[in-house]
Amino acid sequence: MLLNGYVHHGENLPKSLNFFRSIVIQEFAHRFNSNDAFIKFAKAIVNRSCGQLQEFSYEGWNTTTHLSYVADQPNMLKRLQLENSSFHDANALVRIVKQFKFPLLVELELRNIKVSKEDIIKIGSSCQQLKNFWLIKRRELRRRFSERTDDDEASTIAESMPQLCRLTLQENHMTNDGLQAILDGCPQLEYLDLLHCYRINLETKFITQCLEGIKDARLLNDPIFLNDRILSPLNFVFL
Repeated sequence: MLLNGYVHHGENLPKSLNFFRSIVIQEFAHRFNSNDAFIKFAKAIVNRSCGQLQEFSYEGWNTTTHLSYVADQPNMLKRLQLENSSFHDANALVRIVKQFKFPLLVELELRNIKVSKEDIIKIGSSCQQLKNFWLIKRRELRRRFSERTDDDEASTIAESMPQLCRLTLQENHMTNDGLQAILDGCPQLEYLDLLHCYRINLETKFITQCLEGIKDARLLNDPIFLNDRILSPLNFVFL
């Protein structure tokens, strides 16, 4: 469990910390006597935020339980990161954002969570201040060789989140049409990460023209970094 740089595996919370603005909870339930004990400890952490919580990150099996509890407390949440080991859908998240529980949300990162077209529409309409969106699916080798194409997700993001400045879509089946929809629908986009989106045709002229206004783009395969900067002409990475 990571709390503002402190690491806890079930021990008492430090009394010297009055409240937490940033909370990162990783699944360490096996270190507790029971799942209920783990949930109780996690809730105690949220309570210590005292309405000042701005960042919340959770990785584990009880995503719905913890997210619902955070939403029910006073918060100033601007960044939300969720990773679900059980690969559940986004129904709980959608229900919460529809109730305007996170009106200040600027960054949303979803990993290994199944998100439908309808979910994206509801998130986009409820989180008007959202600027950065990550949708990272479970990486599977067969995706790379799959012939299936699907531009619905990309088109829906373009229509529902036109204010985005940063977008990460990994393991997506979009084609060049989906990429074009994103670039047309999100004119403020500066950063675009499409790693492992193997249905995109990386013909150099098309990529250069389409990504002319993008400051940083990561395409298909893992990039090479040097001092946290991408090594590639025009800051593009395509292999």
